[in-house]
Amino acid sequence: ALQPRSSRVWVTARSVPLSASRPGSSERGTLPWVARRGFDVMKLFRSDEHFSEENMRLFIREYMGTSAPDAGRSSLDTEVERVYVEARMFEPLTWLEAAIFFVLVLTTRKSSSEETERNYKLGKQRWERYLEAKSMIESFGERLEGLPR
Repeated sequence: ALQPRSSRVWVTARSVPLSASRPGSSERGTLPWVARRGFDVMKLFRSDEHFSEENMRLFIREYMGTSAPDAGRSSLDTEVERVYVEARMFEPLTWLEAAIFFVLVLTTRKSSSEETERNYKLGKQRWERYLEAKSMIESFGERLEGLPR
């Protein structure tokens, strides 16, 4: 069974319907919905410890099914796969966002030497994860282009 990392996951997921809009539309400023939903889902599942493809797919299926209960099984399967691939495509950018956050913390806040060292290590680790994962943007992007719409 799907186990959330925290109760925040459920609140966030329920407040952002995954199928409320089609790719290409804009909901928050100029960021296309397709990018937002994939990015948001990946932020929920990004982890240093253990990434669970199965849990991510179960999560997406549950919320896609909840927001589109009348969808046929094949169209639901296709949309679940699209959201999964979108999310994986954006994994490197979630690491980059975190790295930038720690750089900003280091440059804009006065901290104790212990906190500075901790933030430096976290920022460096996030940057390294971004560098390791950045090829996923292209590989999952190509996969996404090949999926039926």
